[in-house]
Amino acid sequence: MSEVKTKIAALLSNRKLLNIVVISLIVAFGLLYVVQVNSSASRGLALRQMQDKNATLHIAYQSTEAKIDELRSLDSVMQREQLLGLVKASKVSYITTANNTVALR
Repeated sequence: MSEVKTKIAALLSNRKLLNIVVISLIVAFGLLYVVQVNSSASRGLALRQMQDKNATLHIAYQSTEAKIDELRSLDSVMQREQLLGLVKASKVSYITTANNTVALR
């Protein structure tokens, strides 16, 4: 155990080696910081693009809903009825059965 301690003490006493280790750690942590910031910026950009796409899709959805409401309106249905040449039924007759059964199981 004391042999290991003496080796560590010898390494720590070597100023040149200690400087190299400290500089290497500073560079390594600096690079890790840059990678982390770059990763966060990339995720933020992707999130912003998704939010923009969501807003665009929401506007398209609202436009489609407005078009559906317009086509369902009574005036629109009546105009299409005239364009297709449909006529109203004048005489309607209903058929009734003896026991009013519609379907049998």
